[in-house]
Parts: sequence; C-alpha cells; structure tokens
Amino acid sequence: MTSALFITHESTRSGAPIMLLHLLRWLKEHTPLELEVLNLRSGPLDAEFASVAALTVLDVGATRMAMRLDPPAHRLADAHGSFRAVARTVGSAKDRAIRRRLAYAANFDVIYANSAVSAWAFDLLPVDHPPIITHVHELGYGLRYGIPDHARAGMVRHTDRYIAASRCVADALHEHLSVAPERIAVHHECIDIARYQQHATDVGPSVRQELGIPADALVVGASGTREWRKANDLFLLLAARLQRAHDGPPLYCVWVGGSSEPGPAGELRHDLERLGIEDRVRFVDETAAPERYFSMFDVFALTSREDPFALVCLEAALWGIPIVSFDSGGAAELIEDGDIGRVVPYADVEAMAATILEWATNDQLRHALGRAAKEKVARYDVSVVGPGIAAEIDAAVFSCRDR
Repeated sequence: MTSALFITHESTRSGAPIMLLHLLRWLKEHTPLELEVLNLRSGPLDAEFASVAALTVLDVGATRMAMRLDPPAHRLADAHGSFRAVARTVGSAKDRAIRRRLAYAANFDVIYANSAVSAWAFDLLPVDHPPIITHVHELGYGLRYGIPDHARAGMVRHTDRYIAASRCVADALHEHLSVAPERIAVHHECIDIARYQQHATDVGPSVRQELGIPADALVVGASGTREWRKANDLFLLLAARLQRAHDGPPLYCVWVGGSSEPGPAGELRHDLERLGIEDRVRFVDETAAPERYFSMFDVFALTSREDPFALVCLEAALWGIPIVSFDSGGAAELIEDGDIGRVVPYADVEAMAATILEWATNDQLRHALGRAAKEKVARYDVSVVGPGIAAEIDAAVFSCRDR
C-alpha cells in the first residue's frame, strides 16, 4: 500500500487547511492510500484531522514558519531581519530535536506539503526523504514575503512537483521563483458539496434577527481572516461608499470570520466610527458554521488584495449568491466571463460599489447570476478535483520507484 505524509502548516479554519480536510476525506474513501498528517502548528481543526488520519502535531510556532502576512509597512524591515535570523539558526539544538522527530518521514512513499509555508520543514526532513509534492496556495505577496528566505529556497530545492491552486498561482511560481511551467500542475481549490449541504440549513431570517438586520434589507457579505491581505479596510471603505450612494431599502454589510483580537478589533472599530457606519456593518467572529450567515447574503464581495482561489467564493456560490471580486487572484478564474458575477480592477472600491448598486436595483439580474453560480460550483466539488490530485500523488510515487 502506498503511504503518504501530508504536511499542513497549521490547522486553522482558513482556506488551505479546510481544502486539505476535504481532500483527505475524499482520498480516504476513494483511494487505497495510507494517510498520515503532520501539523506544524496546532489549531481548532486538529480533532477533524485526527478523525481522518493519524495526526502528529509538531507545534513549532508561527514565528518559526513565516512572518505575519499583514504587517504594517513600518514593520516590514524588522520582520525580514528577524526571519533572516531564523534562517541562520537552522542547525541549532532545537532544529536538531525537530529533525529527530521528523526522521519517520523517510518511511513514506510520498510527502504532500499543503502550502509553501510548510516548506519551513523541508530542510529538517531526513536526507533520504521521499519525493515531495508542494501544493501552493500563495500568490506573489505570500511567496515573496510570507515565508522566510531559507524556507523559500528549501521549497525550490526539495520539491519534485508543484500543484498550483489556480492558474495565477502557477504564473506566480514561474515569475517569482523561476519554476519551470512543466513542473506545475493546476488543480483549482475545491469543497465537499455534499458534506456542506448536509450541514447547511437556511436560517437567514433568524440570523438577520440575531444581528439586528431588517428582513427587507439587502445584505452584502464577505468572509475571511482579519488581516491585510483579506482587506478588511477596503471592505469598510466599500460599506461607506454603499451607504452614501444607496437610496433604496436598507443595506447592511456583514463580515464573517477572524477573531476579535485587540489589534484588528481596535483598528476596525476606529474606522467604523470615523466613517460613521457602525449601525450598518456587522463583524461575526470565527465560527464552525459560517453557512448560517452565508444563507442571508444577497451579494458576496471578495475584497482580498490577494487570494489564490477563495473557498469562500465557492461556498457563496452554493447559496446562489453572485460574486464581485477585485482582479487580484483566482476568483477571476471562477467568475470568468461574468456569468456568475463581475471582476473589477484591483482595489477599485468605487467600481465594486457600482456593481453592487446595479445588482441591488435589478433583482432579475442578481438572481440569474446567483442561479448560474449555484450550477457552476459543481465543477469545483472534491469529487471532480480529487481524482486529478490523486493521479499526481501516484505519478510522484512511480517516478521515484523508476529512478
């Protein structure tokens, strides 16, 4: 039996770990692979990973793997300096201890690293490690600034095959890391539609009541962690623009996800107050059931400065919600010719607001886009994407045996 070690950089409720969970469940049910998971940083999805495969949690801490992806500009130099220092400590007593813990990786037929951030561990794997597939969910900013220099170099040095989460990720690998196109396979992000629908219930009216949103209001939804890349600040500017320009029924903006830690919470509260939109914007903390809130959205706005192929867009499409996105990542590949939404120029809040206001006054168009989205999302079910990734794993194993 072929054995595969899957490395995840963390187990948070964010895109890459959730995508890996969908994939692992499918692989367990539909392939003979023997699965194990190595988690570099403990999180709320540990139990779910452990229910699918044998789980080892290394818990090295976030600062050893990558810099924060949302540093204020004045912190960039310090952050880079600190991570160059981390790179120089490889070979320290702590690293030698981690290397001993990772010695078992030599016993597998293939290693599947579920992000570029996971490459932090590559240089600490045994010398005789099996072939490595790196599934990259990062774009230009993430590849250049989201991982320390030694991890980026280690990924290039050790990776046998890349899986890119979208075509734009493949382009970023080639542009920023000079990875040859023939070493990259594009397999779009996916979700487990059947599992999602099993747990999803239409609770829109009760959630509106919970959040103090009138039944006749138009709700613009968004979702993600609260960080610079996801652009909570642009979301607030969008909300302010919508409030100034909309003269129809009440319009509310709701962000689902992230935590109310002091930094982001204080920054967002400051902007809400200065923009005068506290009464029309809601922030919902991270939840295991985000579909409760998606069920009340009329429009989904992806304000991310960078997103490889946002799972939240697929989840919104399941609810028949049209999507508007900046031209800043894989969402443009999902929206394509505008059949399920619209792509506007990068960070152009005015253009995004104009699109939403157009849909707000045209129920027929909005609903048609939503119906098309619900139909299109079937292409991105794990049952469609999974076989291609399983084939990549098989190919990596056989190429190693043929050496």
